[in-house]
Amino acid sequence: MPSANSQGFPLNLDLAILHAISSFGGVSSVLDLVVGVFRDNYLVKLVPFMAMFWALWFKIPDRNKNREKLILLLFGVVIAVVANRIFSEIMPSRARPFTVADIGIRPPHWAVPTADDKHFSSFPSDHAALLFALLGGFWFVSRTASLLLSILAACVLLARIYFGLHFPSDIVVGSLIGIGAAVLANRISFLRRLAAFAYNAEQRAPAYFYGAMFVCTYEIGNLFEQVRALAKLH
Repeated sequence: MPSANSQGFPLNLDLAILHAISSFGGVSSVLDLVVGVFRDNYLVKLVPFMAMFWALWFKIPDRNKNREKLILLLFGVVIAVVANRIFSEIMPSRARPFTVADIGIRPPHWAVPTADDKHFSSFPSDHAALLFALLGGFWFVSRTASLLLSILAACVLLARIYFGLHFPSDIVVGSLIGIGAAVLANRISFLRRLAAFAYNAEQRAPAYFYGAMFVCTYEIGNLFEQVRALAKLH
């Protein structure tokens, strides 16, 4: 079994935060069920981000500028997810808290981990990297949207800790990767030129452009589930 404290915060701080959040698990089946929705349901935890994406896309003021920045948001998400996966592969594997014996967390009534939950390293958090890449990308378009969605992101990530899927340090490092990816996407001149080129494609061939954009936002809305399923076929 991989070490529980192989990366991240000092063990005492990591465990103290983990215990504080997971202590509510199993106390109320209703609370467990509600938190479980934020853990599992893509319609709740990711689709609102894509709904905001399209709302901002069709917002009239500064339409051209906003649309290019929204395309950069997509680039940032891809950078964050790829970087997070690479980081996870090169770092020592870390067990998820719920698999560590005698770690002292309270199991919720509705704890139903999947095979992927058990076998993938918890460090760093893919969810945190993706969500903070989205929040960072929205920040460059609408700070109000970014702040509103940060409440949802906090609920989703706290749910991951609540169910013992991540240590707090997994979330922190994943979040930093996501923020860094969003900033890079908006600072690299090549990506800005690519975003402008993509937006021009929308004007030249809207049918093909929106077909591709549908696929991109669909996959982000379900955490690239179908892409990951294809990757397992090799």
